[in-house]
Amino acid sequence: MVNCTLMGRNTLIINDEKIAHALLDQRSHNYSEKHDVEPIAVLGLDFNTAFMPYTDNWRMHRRFYHQAMRADVVGKYEPVQLRAAHKLLGHLLAEPEHFEAHFQTHSAAIILAVVYGYDMMSRKDHLVHVIENATEAIVNNGSPLVMAIVATCPFLLKMPSWIPDRGFRKMVEFTRKSTQAAVELPYKWTQDQLAEGSAGASMIRDVFENSEEKGMSKEFEHNLKNASATAFSAGSDTSFSTLQVFLWLMVMYPDVQKRAQAEMDAVVGTDRLPDFSDRESLPYLEAILRETMRWCPVVTTSLPHGSIEDDTYEGYFIPAGTNVIANTRGILHDEARYPEPNVFRPERFLLPNGKPNDDTTYLLGFGYGRRICPGRHLADGSVWSAMACLIAMFNFAKAKNATGEEIEVHPTRWTGGITTRPVDFQCSISPRFPGASEKLARATDASA
Repeated sequence: MVNCTLMGRNTLIINDEKIAHALLDQRSHNYSEKHDVEPIAVLGLDFNTAFMPYTDNWRMHRRFYHQAMRADVVGKYEPVQLRAAHKLLGHLLAEPEHFEAHFQTHSAAIILAVVYGYDMMSRKDHLVHVIENATEAIVNNGSPLVMAIVATCPFLLKMPSWIPDRGFRKMVEFTRKSTQAAVELPYKWTQDQLAEGSAGASMIRDVFENSEEKGMSKEFEHNLKNASATAFSAGSDTSFSTLQVFLWLMVMYPDVQKRAQAEMDAVVGTDRLPDFSDRESLPYLEAILRETMRWCPVVTTSLPHGSIEDDTYEGYFIPAGTNVIANTRGILHDEARYPEPNVFRPERFLLPNGKPNDDTTYLLGFGYGRRICPGRHLADGSVWSAMACLIAMFNFAKAKNATGEEIEVHPTRWTGGITTRPVDFQCSISPRFPGASEKLARATDASA
């Protein structure tokens, strides 16, 4: 554990899984608060469940998520996830060089359908543009650095407009406007569909149909609207980032890719695409998913968990009002548990007989305690179905330059902010077999 002061707040950073579990999971009743909400409100991010204090409104958000996204109900979204995976394959067949945009489209389409019942037609869709603007603002401007600037230098927002501020006020205004649009517009679309009686299945419709509180207060609708916007902004970016990491790893570790393809061909064959009924028969692919999330948890640290009362852990005093942050990447790269942690090795998650082991540490990327990601079961299915279809359909390799030489895949940068992923790299994406388009068409017809 490391104790320090950040933004004038006593902060405890945890680098050990046992301690994180003891405090954030087992004592979650004392570590579920959210301190320092003032900069969050200034940026217009106070609608977001992850940034809300531990109040009745926050609890209402969690009830909505539990109703729509708990483990025993997310299976109903599998057809949506498979259709999105098949569309992703089609986009990559047509324009493989734009893989980053296609991954983003795939993730956005699933969340829009699940939360709002909205069928996304293309990346040029107006609602997609609105929500992706907000997601970008949240990921980039909801980072600890920006929060620290807002908290320690609030006077920057009150200075005359003619004083240079390196775009700070413009950034704040963009964040506020984009997030407000993302909260209001998709929700209004779904409300209009409900009023017309034409709304498809969605989280919002489920809540309205099954909640005893519906129609009772503006507070109920306000919370549902905010919870819905949170689900999109959180779910789409993390799934997209995980797929981007997966692609980078498949290019960097061709032997892993070949083994996964051999398993896929043995179980599924080459005449169809995988579906969820194949999952238990593809243990190596399961290990790839888990190792991807261990090797690069796209949310590298937990968001701060605020302590409510004084506490003591093994002789260490933790005062009330402390922000507790788990260093998730550090925990998942602990050399004592994962030798050579920077090496991508899916076998870490397999037993000697080739079956998945019981190591669930990779799930720490979804968070801890009462603030764990409520959409983790949905995200798991979305990422798995995309990975499975990608392994079945494509070969991934280093791109070549004009003279036929391979271009080394070392990304010039990884994104910062709340999530991280590799960007600015090239690769080759090509069909594994002739007739890929026909195979995809058959699969698409079957899942329609």
